[in-house]
Amino acid sequence: MRRRDFITAAIGMVATAWPISSHAESFPSRPITLIVPFAAGGPTDVLARILADHMRRTLGQTMVIENVTGASGTVAGLRAARAAPDGYTLLIGHWGTHVLNGAIYSLQYDVLNDFDPIGLIGNGPQLIIGRPTLPARNLNELTAWLKENPSKATAGTAGPGTGSHVAGVFFQNQTGTSFSFVPYRGAGPALNDLMAGHIDLMFDQVSNSLSQVRGGNIKGFAVTAKTRQRLQVQKTQWSLEDLKKRIPKNVPKRSFEKALHKPGGVALIAELKQASPSAGMIKNEQDIAGRIKAYAKGGAAALSILTEEDYFHGSTNMLEAVRGLTNLPILRKDFIIDPYQIVESKALGADAILLITSLLEGSALREFIAATTENNLDALVEVHDEHDLEQALYAQASIIGINNRNLRTLRVDTSNAARLLARAPKEGITFVVESGIKSPAELPALKRIGAHAVLIGESLMRAEDPEKLTKEFVQACRK
Repeated sequence: MRRRDFITAAIGMVATAWPISSHAESFPSRPITLIVPFAAGGPTDVLARILADHMRRTLGQTMVIENVTGASGTVAGLRAARAAPDGYTLLIGHWGTHVLNGAIYSLQYDVLNDFDPIGLIGNGPQLIIGRPTLPARNLNELTAWLKENPSKATAGTAGPGTGSHVAGVFFQNQTGTSFSFVPYRGAGPALNDLMAGHIDLMFDQVSNSLSQVRGGNIKGFAVTAKTRQRLQVQKTQWSLEDLKKRIPKNVPKRSFEKALHKPGGVALIAELKQASPSAGMIKNEQDIAGRIKAYAKGGAAALSILTEEDYFHGSTNMLEAVRGLTNLPILRKDFIIDPYQIVESKALGADAILLITSLLEGSALREFIAATTENNLDALVEVHDEHDLEQALYAQASIIGINNRNLRTLRVDTSNAARLLARAPKEGITFVVESGIKSPAELPALKRIGAHAVLIGESLMRAEDPEKLTKEFVQACRK
């Protein structure tokens, strides 16, 4: 669940504040009031003050912050709606104040018709956070603790019907947990009480509470965000040393690179991919064990497991589960942007990781490849064009994956592999072709242009009989 903060004004503001007529050239001629529906110190207030400072410098006029708290922002909404429509009264709000309030409460103003939208100023994820003495260390332990203590825990909110309240109700419905909500006049006061241990939980904005998680003043359990912010929370739960202790001892290396070299043929990397940005939901796999068994019986040389959550519906739990099901080498596919993830991959049981060249250009790519080797893993370095290929070669990548899909447009160009392979060295590098392979009939041509392996996901995931199609791809690889 993400929250969008935007700024609105009483009807007439746009026409009066920035009209074309010469009469408005003196605007603003007096201070502008920016109404904040919540207490000082919360995420909306922080954004408002950043915005106000920029407006003050840009417009050369005093900006007055007015924190009007109460009734989940509806008091502030009424104050703004009743203001003169002259451009000197602005209201900053979010989906709670301008969507939920209109659906929940009987208001004395119209959230649609009494305001003119000016612009979106922020889009932030939420954190699930807890008091520092809470016994749980991660989301699974938190859920278990809540179930063991039904209706005893308390969660602070910025007020009834606010985003933090709705997020908490959603969490209860999804996890089957029960706890009481304590409404505050904004997220700032609630966060203070959480740090003091007066309440147990909060569902808060990253911008408001991530610094407190990093400082150890509160615990972070989960974040509705992309990779970088999710990692910030995870590092507070599992340190690098913790991950190193989880790495299995005395386990023989399963060489991903060696598995891709089939005498006289092309190797097949079979992928477990439930969704993608281009295809949407492909298959919500309920029988992971059955699918992995089908891939292995079909003759796959290695496996690719998506662990990225937002776009591909993967998870690290899925990789750990697959590791216990097979001895085939496993490639972890995710947005690897932090050395922490390399150690994590080893602890999860991966044998190789995907490194995307466009995310790790120059020295960073070389350093990540070196860190991968240090952790006894192989690196599949993915390229999409000539520039990426040059970067991968400069970084001395030994396995290069050529993705036929343009990551910016999501379009597939099956001639991309042939074009890049024609520019690549013929010896010393293992080449994998990715994306757009739909039929076994396509594989002999890929073998002729120099591919050592192919990575196939969507076609296998959509197959009614994945074992049969895997066998057909493997047989075609030998031609």
